[in-house]
Amino acid sequence: MANQENETNTSASAPKQAPAKGQMSKGSIYLIVGVLAVALLVTLGMQIARGGLASDTPAVKITSYGEVVAALPLDTDHRQTIECDEGVNTVVVEGGTVHIEDADCAGGDCMRQGTITESGQLLVCLPHQLIVEIVPAERSQFRDPSVYTGNEQVGSGESSLDVVSR
Repeated sequence: MANQENETNTSASAPKQAPAKGQMSKGSIYLIVGVLAVALLVTLGMQIARGGLASDTPAVKITSYGEVVAALPLDTDHRQTIECDEGVNTVVVEGGTVHIEDADCAGGDCMRQGTITESGQLLVCLPHQLIVEIVPAERSQFRDPSVYTGNEQVGSGESSLDVVSR
């Protein structure tokens, strides 16, 4: 009887067979899947905390006298006329680029600044206190320019903003 007990104990306490070379155990697979799931959830949570899963398309932010007067998607062609007490500027967004097409400021330096295409680049008209900047999509709030004056010309892609100097 003692022999039978020893045989039973030895078979019960025999070590489990290790997976063959090149194979992973079920526990290792579960651990890897769990770590990947947690990493995915953390990444999604960080994206949502930063303002959602926004498009990667940069935007054109137009500021006059320190206030944002328009934010437009860089991937949509648009012509924006901005009026202030000192004069008028026409900003053109076309083919993923931005430039100041027309301005009645002294010297017209803003029109000679060329074209901007990348996030962080700016165009500046000092006499009119106008800043045109390309910003990452998550930093912009796309705004319909007609909200400011209600005079957007539908279908022409052109609108005008009246900006009062302070």
